[in-house]
Amino acid sequence: MLEVKARLLHRAVFIPEEPINCELIITNVDKSCQVSENNSYFSTSLLNSLETFGKSKQNDFKSNDHCATIAWGSAQIYCQCDINDKKVKIPVLFQKNFKNSQTSFKPILGKRSHCLYSSEAKIVFCELQLKKNESKTFMYSQSLPLSLPPSYSGQYLKISYKVSIGIGGINQPLCIINLPFKLFEMKCIYKALKTRFQNHLSDGIAKNQVNEKTKNPFQEDDTDRESSLEISMDLLTNITTTKNLNTYNIQSANGIVGKFCLSKVYYRLGEDVLGMFEFSKSSIPCIKYTVCLQFEESISKECLANESVSNLIHYTTVSQHTECVKMAAKTSFALPIPITCTSQFTHKIVSVNWRLHFEFIIEKTSNEDSSNENTFHKNSSIIYVETMLWNLPVHVVSTNPIQASLMMQSESSETIYIE
Repeated sequence: MLEVKARLLHRAVFIPEEPINCELIITNVDKSCQVSENNSYFSTSLLNSLETFGKSKQNDFKSNDHCATIAWGSAQIYCQCDINDKKVKIPVLFQKNFKNSQTSFKPILGKRSHCLYSSEAKIVFCELQLKKNESKTFMYSQSLPLSLPPSYSGQYLKISYKVSIGIGGINQPLCIINLPFKLFEMKCIYKALKTRFQNHLSDGIAKNQVNEKTKNPFQEDDTDRESSLEISMDLLTNITTTKNLNTYNIQSANGIVGKFCLSKVYYRLGEDVLGMFEFSKSSIPCIKYTVCLQFEESISKECLANESVSNLIHYTTVSQHTECVKMAAKTSFALPIPITCTSQFTHKIVSVNWRLHFEFIIEKTSNEDSSNENTFHKNSSIIYVETMLWNLPVHVVSTNPIQASLMMQSESSETIYIE
């Protein structure tokens, strides 16, 4: 019996252009050792009896060792898209064919899902022979391009990524191991990332040209090169830590309701959106307000299943805050952004944007009442109110994949047995 263990190294959250490393361990285990925990006493007594008998029959056991053979093993990464067929359709131009010229390995064949991307299938091993209790380890590494959409689960479609490993035995059906992982989006810093790479490359070339004649051939090059993850996180930190106080006047048709302050407009996944209201100088009393953090899922026109529909938009609320502020002068709120959500992105099929949705319950007064100073302190058994809506766009970007993997406690591993 063959035991196949596959796992993603380090974590299960990645960014584009970062190497995704997978470890594959194949062991030829003995069937007699595969006993349940209930029979542990029987297995230990059996092993003890075999030890006393083993020395005299050692040569016999070696001659009966079974050698298992596996024909081939292949691995590749593919992007799978599941859609609501009644609402969304994916044109053939948006779908990608599998780059499997070397093998006939097609992990998504026969499924209703659509393939948006597939890496080239790599042969991990071929004609592998293992003796009893022998184990061998193989490594698979692949990086993804920057143009791919992030992992996303919405109302109309779902985008997921998997490392698919196929193992083909002799006269046996194909065994497939799928290791899911999460991909973050980094297009928001693509221009800055590209400029940073070009500057880093030009500086390295200039330095090599200057030091080419004076370089010591017996000394190792100790120059540290920044990885794509380090450069991306550096630029992402610069974007999200820049604070620019934005003040908005909330005004209805009859007067000023209040003032709203927001410290910044770029937030990471896992952060809190902090906002502050000021009602001390308002002419229209605000009785209650509700603020919701929502992301907007918009399907492109080319992917609409019903041609009569002009657009297909859905709003999903991830956090909400409600407060009564009848006599309040100042108040604040904090809306957490779940680490499991998806940052803003734009793709040929779908685009996701974020916003703050406000609902204000204000007193319904006329222009004459709003000019009276005693209107704010007027007490009455009946209050006529009206609702005022306001939407404020915000930017939600990705976060550090190492930190996100620790917060989500995500691991990707699987073990199968082949007889």
